[in-house]
Amino acid sequence: MSDTRNGSGTRDTERTRRAILDAAAQMIHQHGTATAIGAVAEAAGVSKGGLLHHFRSRDELFVAVAEHSLNTLRERVFAAVDLSENRPGKLLRAYIRVLFDGEDDIRSHFEYPGMWNTLCVVPGVAELLRADAHFWRTAFAEDGLHPDRILLVQHAADGLVSNMLWDTGLTGETIRHARELLLNITERNTAFDS
Repeated sequence: MSDTRNGSGTRDTERTRRAILDAAAQMIHQHGTATAIGAVAEAAGVSKGGLLHHFRSRDELFVAVAEHSLNTLRERVFAAVDLSENRPGKLLRAYIRVLFDGEDDIRSHFEYPGMWNTLCVVPGVAELLRADAHFWRTAFAEDGLHPDRILLVQHAADGLVSNMLWDTGLTGETIRHARELLLNITERNTAFDS
Protein backbone atom coordinates (compact mmCIF):
# COMPACT_ATOMS: atom_id res chain seq x y z
CA MET A 1 0.00 0.00 0.00
CA SER A 2 1.46 3.35 -0.99
CA ASP A 3 1.95 6.16 1.45
CA THR A 4 -0.11 9.08 0.19
CA ARG A 5 1.28 11.39 2.86
CA ASN A 6 4.54 11.74 0.95
CA GLY A 7 2.84 12.06 -2.40
CA SER A 8 3.83 8.67 -3.79
CA GLY A 9 0.18 7.59 -4.06
CA THR A 10 -0.56 10.72 -6.06
CA ARG A 11 2.40 10.07 -8.35
CA ASP A 12 1.26 6.47 -8.89
CA THR A 13 -2.27 7.65 -9.66
CA GLU A 14 -1.00 10.26 -12.11
CA ARG A 15 1.36 7.75 -13.73
CA THR A 16 -1.44 5.18 -14.10
CA ARG A 17 -3.85 7.78 -15.45
CA ARG A 18 -1.25 8.96 -17.98
CA ALA A 19 -0.53 5.37 -19.08
CA ILE A 20 -4.25 4.82 -19.65
CA LEU A 21 -4.62 8.07 -21.61
CA ASP A 22 -1.58 7.28 -23.78
CA ALA A 23 -2.81 3.74 -24.46
CA ALA A 24 -6.32 4.99 -25.23
CA ALA A 25 -5.01 7.60 -27.67
CA GLN A 26 -3.02 4.95 -29.53
CA MET A 27 -5.99 2.58 -29.62
CA ILE A 28 -8.33 5.34 -30.84
CA HIS A 29 -5.84 6.16 -33.61
CA GLN A 30 -5.90 2.52 -34.67
CA HIS A 31 -9.51 1.51 -34.07
CA GLY A 32 -11.59 4.67 -33.65
CA THR A 33 -14.57 4.52 -31.34
CA ALA A 34 -14.61 0.74 -31.72
CA THR A 35 -11.80 0.78 -29.16
CA ALA A 36 -12.71 -1.51 -26.28
CA ILE A 37 -12.04 -0.65 -22.64
CA GLY A 38 -10.45 -4.07 -22.09
CA ALA A 39 -7.98 -3.50 -24.92
CA VAL A 40 -7.02 -0.10 -23.53
CA ALA A 41 -6.54 -1.57 -20.06
CA GLU A 42 -4.32 -4.33 -21.46
CA ALA A 43 -2.24 -1.86 -23.48
CA ALA A 44 -1.86 0.37 -20.41
CA GLY A 45 -0.84 -2.55 -18.20
CA VAL A 46 -3.78 -2.20 -15.82
CA SER A 47 -6.85 -4.28 -15.11
CA LYS A 48 -10.17 -3.33 -16.61
CA GLY A 49 -11.37 -2.56 -13.08
CA GLY A 50 -8.32 -0.35 -12.56
CA LEU A 51 -9.11 1.58 -15.70
CA LEU A 52 -12.74 1.97 -14.67
CA HIS A 53 -11.56 3.29 -11.30
CA HIS A 54 -10.02 6.26 -13.17
CA PHE A 55 -12.61 6.57 -15.97
CA ARG A 56 -16.15 5.36 -15.28
CA SER A 57 -17.03 4.75 -18.93
CA ARG A 58 -15.57 4.57 -22.39
CA ASP A 59 -17.05 7.97 -23.25
CA GLU A 60 -15.50 9.51 -20.15
CA LEU A 61 -12.14 8.04 -21.20
CA PHE A 62 -12.49 9.36 -24.75
CA VAL A 63 -13.35 12.85 -23.48
CA ALA A 64 -10.30 12.70 -21.20
CA VAL A 65 -8.07 11.71 -24.15
CA ALA A 66 -9.34 14.70 -26.13
CA GLU A 67 -8.93 17.05 -23.19
CA HIS A 68 -5.44 15.77 -22.45
CA SER A 69 -4.34 16.30 -26.05
CA LEU A 70 -5.71 19.84 -26.15
CA ASN A 71 -4.23 20.75 -22.76
CA THR A 72 -0.80 19.34 -23.64
CA LEU A 73 -0.59 21.54 -26.71
CA ARG A 74 -1.75 24.58 -24.73
CA GLU A 75 0.77 23.99 -21.93
CA ARG A 76 3.66 23.55 -24.36
CA VAL A 77 2.80 26.72 -26.28
CA PHE A 78 2.55 28.89 -23.17
CA ALA A 79 5.81 27.45 -21.85
CA ALA A 80 7.48 28.38 -25.15
CA VAL A 81 6.44 32.05 -25.11
CA ASP A 82 9.55 34.22 -25.20
CA LEU A 83 8.77 37.06 -22.82
CA SER A 84 11.70 39.05 -24.17
CA GLU A 85 9.72 39.46 -27.42
CA ASN A 86 8.06 42.65 -26.30
CA ARG A 87 5.93 43.03 -29.43
CA PRO A 88 2.65 41.66 -30.78
CA GLY A 89 2.55 38.05 -31.90
CA LYS A 90 4.72 36.36 -29.27
CA LEU A 91 2.04 33.74 -28.51
CA LEU A 92 1.53 32.90 -32.19
CA ARG A 93 5.31 32.64 -32.64
CA ALA A 94 5.45 30.24 -29.68
CA TYR A 95 2.64 28.23 -31.28
CA ILE A 96 4.64 27.96 -34.53
CA ARG A 97 7.83 26.99 -32.70
CA VAL A 98 6.06 24.28 -30.71
CA LEU A 99 4.36 22.82 -33.77
CA PHE A 100 7.43 22.82 -35.98
CA ASP A 101 10.10 22.07 -33.38
CA GLY A 102 7.83 20.06 -31.11
CA GLU A 103 7.96 16.54 -29.93
CA ASP A 104 6.04 13.68 -31.49
CA ASP A 105 3.23 13.89 -28.93
CA ILE A 106 2.47 17.44 -30.05
CA ARG A 107 2.51 16.52 -33.71
CA SER A 108 0.25 13.58 -32.96
CA HIS A 109 -2.38 16.17 -32.00
CA PHE A 110 -2.55 16.90 -35.75
CA GLU A 111 -1.45 13.50 -37.00
CA TYR A 112 -4.80 11.85 -37.09
CA PRO A 113 -7.52 14.27 -38.20
CA GLY A 114 -9.72 11.20 -38.38
CA MET A 115 -9.26 10.79 -34.63
CA TRP A 116 -10.97 14.12 -34.05
CA ASN A 117 -13.74 13.26 -36.50
CA THR A 118 -14.18 9.97 -34.67
CA LEU A 119 -14.14 11.52 -31.21
CA CYS A 120 -16.61 14.26 -32.17
CA VAL A 121 -19.44 11.74 -31.92
CA VAL A 122 -18.60 11.17 -28.26
CA PRO A 123 -20.74 13.42 -26.05
CA GLY A 124 -18.64 16.32 -24.80
CA VAL A 125 -15.79 16.19 -27.33
CA ALA A 126 -17.28 18.56 -29.91
CA GLU A 127 -17.87 21.07 -27.12
CA LEU A 128 -14.25 20.71 -25.99
CA LEU A 129 -13.03 21.37 -29.53
CA ARG A 130 -15.25 24.43 -29.91
CA ALA A 131 -14.07 25.77 -26.55
CA ASP A 132 -10.43 25.13 -27.51
CA ALA A 133 -10.83 26.92 -30.85
CA HIS A 134 -12.45 29.87 -29.04
CA PHE A 135 -9.62 29.87 -26.49
CA TRP A 136 -6.95 30.12 -29.21
CA ARG A 137 -8.84 32.79 -31.17
CA THR A 138 -9.19 34.89 -28.02
CA ALA A 139 -5.61 34.32 -26.84
CA PHE A 140 -4.11 35.15 -30.24
CA ALA A 141 -6.33 38.25 -30.59
CA GLU A 142 -5.21 39.49 -27.18
CA ASP A 143 -1.61 39.07 -28.31
CA GLY A 144 -2.04 42.07 -30.60
CA LEU A 145 -1.60 40.89 -34.18
CA HIS A 146 -4.02 41.84 -36.92
CA PRO A 147 -6.82 39.22 -37.17
CA ASP A 148 -6.04 38.50 -40.86
CA ARG A 149 -2.46 37.54 -39.98
CA ILE A 150 -3.61 35.35 -37.11
CA LEU A 151 -6.15 33.57 -39.30
CA LEU A 152 -3.70 32.73 -42.07
CA VAL A 153 -0.66 31.93 -39.95
CA GLN A 154 -2.43 29.70 -37.43
CA HIS A 155 -4.23 27.65 -40.05
CA ALA A 156 -1.21 27.46 -42.34
CA ALA A 157 0.88 26.16 -39.44
CA ASP A 158 -1.79 23.61 -38.48
CA GLY A 159 -2.08 22.41 -42.08
CA LEU A 160 1.66 22.15 -42.65
CA VAL A 161 2.16 20.12 -39.51
CA SER A 162 -0.67 17.78 -40.52
CA ASN A 163 0.86 17.37 -43.97
CA MET A 164 4.34 16.63 -42.62
CA LEU A 165 3.18 13.15 -41.79
CA TRP A 166 2.20 12.04 -45.27
CA ASP A 167 3.50 14.51 -47.87
CA THR A 168 6.90 13.20 -48.90
CA GLY A 169 7.51 16.40 -50.88
CA LEU A 170 7.82 18.34 -47.61
CA THR A 171 11.53 17.97 -47.03
CA GLY A 172 13.28 19.16 -43.88
CA GLU A 173 14.46 22.21 -45.78
CA THR A 174 10.95 23.00 -47.02
CA ILE A 175 9.56 22.69 -43.50
CA ARG A 176 12.29 24.95 -42.05
CA HIS A 177 11.62 27.48 -44.80
CA ALA A 178 7.86 27.41 -44.15
CA ARG A 179 8.49 27.84 -40.42
CA GLU A 180 10.63 30.92 -41.05
CA LEU A 181 8.06 32.38 -43.45
CA LEU A 182 5.30 32.00 -40.88
CA LEU A 183 7.44 33.51 -38.13
CA ASN A 184 8.31 36.45 -40.41
CA ILE A 185 4.63 37.07 -41.18
CA THR A 186 3.99 37.49 -37.45
CA GLU A 187 6.55 40.28 -37.31
CA ARG A 188 4.22 42.59 -39.24
CA ASN A 189 1.04 43.91 -37.73
CA THR A 190 -1.12 45.16 -40.57
CA ALA A 191 -3.84 43.68 -42.75
CA PHE A 192 -2.71 42.01 -45.95
CA ASP A 193 -2.91 44.20 -49.04
CA SER A 194 -5.89 43.48 -51.27
